[in-house]
Amino acid sequence: MKQLLRIALLAALGAALTSATLAAALVEELTPARYFECQVAAQEATVVGVEERARTINNAAISAEQKRSSAQAAQDRVTLALYSCGRQNGATMGAYAHRHADALQAWLNANPQVKARMDALIQRLVKLSGQMTPQMPSPMPAVTTAPAKP
Repeated sequence: MKQLLRIALLAALGAALTSATLAAALVEELTPARYFECQVAAQEATVVGVEERARTINNAAISAEQKRSSAQAAQDRVTLALYSCGRQNGATMGAYAHRHADALQAWLNANPQVKARMDALIQRLVKLSGQMTPQMPSPMPAVTTAPAKP
């Protein structure tokens, strides 16, 4: 029994180390140019998803299940955009940004067209977020108070 437990623990440790090593390797595959290429692709996919969500959120003809499915499809597009950038995900992108913040800022300063594209995408997302307020019926009728009688 102890032997099986030891083998299981060693296997789990090996898997964790392999996963951590793979994640570190993915982070190191990135360059600032590739990082921003991936970021723009993910932001573009996000904008498409948010635009779709903004069109559907208050549409009573679309079921809640269809809305959830649409939201999942939007998230899948973002995940695919990152994955097609060399198996990246939010965690590896964040780790790279943390480790290489100065190099990323320098690259962005040297490439104003990319910065402008990212800024435009962010502005579009901010504008869309204002359209995303679901119109929910009030759970209780409005309460009015009558003026107090003297």
